[in-house]
Amino acid sequence: MSRATVPQADEREATRAGSERRREVLLVAAAVIARKGVHGATVRDIADEAGILSGSLYHHFSSKEQMVDEIVTAYLGAAERRFDEVVARCGDDAARGLADMIRAGVAGVAAEPDQARIVRHDGHQLALLPAFERIAERRRTLLGMWQAMIAAGISQGVFRADLDVDITARAITDAVLSSGRWLPPEGELDVDTVASHLNVLFIEGLRQR
Repeated sequence: MSRATVPQADEREATRAGSERRREVLLVAAAVIARKGVHGATVRDIADEAGILSGSLYHHFSSKEQMVDEIVTAYLGAAERRFDEVVARCGDDAARGLADMIRAGVAGVAAEPDQARIVRHDGHQLALLPAFERIAERRRTLLGMWQAMIAAGISQGVFRADLDVDITARAITDAVLSSGRWLPPEGELDVDTVASHLNVLFIEGLRQR
């Protein structure tokens, strides 16, 4: 083993440890911000809960805004990937596609309840701020995916022709994000139960009679 090997290995280990610590801090930040709100949470709050000094937190993030941006864009990006999988799997079956999108959305809320709560409570206001253009772009993309699936169902004659696509898409999005109140840790129902109720409400309500 050459002398250069050990320092290189040490550097890689330090990089991995730093990345893991950064991820841990971001999860703590999501919990604090979900509880106190974007405007109510402070860097000191996050640092205290993470067990580090405020100055040490700046080793990983330049500001609270950077943390918020990363938390929300990562959550919305994961939702977009799940919806892409639904579209690829369901093809032209819009009713099945919308039902699967609803379930995928509820599953995302269950998997990351803190992140979902931030989006639910503060996502709209954040998207209006120039500093969070990435969030605005992600929200537009996701809304467009809901709208496209609903419009496809109307075109196929599966969903009612008198529906306002935008209103319907926003109503479903709001309901999916609000599902966290029935899922752990806020509630006691599981993903399948909540998704099933929402699917009965929306899919059956949208169907052409």
